[in-house]
Amino acid sequence: MRYLVVVFFLLFSGCVFKSLPPLHFYSINSNVNVASVATSPYKNRILKVSPPLSLDTPLDYKIYFKNSNGLSGSYQNSQWQTPLYKQLQRFLIVTLEHSHIFKSVVPIESNVFEDLRLESTIYRLENEISDNTSYAVLDIELRLINMEDRALLKRKRFHYKVQAPTFDATGYIEALNIALERFANDMVAWLAK
Repeated sequence: MRYLVVVFFLLFSGCVFKSLPPLHFYSINSNVNVASVATSPYKNRILKVSPPLSLDTPLDYKIYFKNSNGLSGSYQNSQWQTPLYKQLQRFLIVTLEHSHIFKSVVPIESNVFEDLRLESTIYRLENEISDNTSYAVLDIELRLINMEDRALLKRKRFHYKVQAPTFDATGYIEALNIALERFANDMVAWLAK
């Protein structure tokens, strides 16, 4: 009887203690190449960057995909290293610091009094799978606000769709980084005017 219990336990434990696939962590590339702006109307002004708001996909730890038939989900063994909204806020700050459009660029949590504020709304940021092709889709609107009178100085919506090399999170992140680099350069050119 003892041997039967031991054999049963060993067989049962093999079913219960199966190893799970490893969890893969990803981050967006926040160190993109952008032009350094020599002359800007905002050279002596401090910009504060708000975290982006999303109207569609949550900007949390999950990496989302959507099929052309409307079905959506998230990758099971892949996630963002830190919440996506924090990575995007850091991306905007680092990119704008490198561009030298403003005197200083700080996060919304800073105690410094800002002259301007940059707000962003994300309409879409996901891995779109359609016609047997995987894409990184980025649809984002930026608003530059004068904090003295809360007036909207300028607003622009940017849209990018980049084909991913593979049908997985790794391919999606690679395509997303390409879209973000294009966005960074377009954003700098727009804000420098």
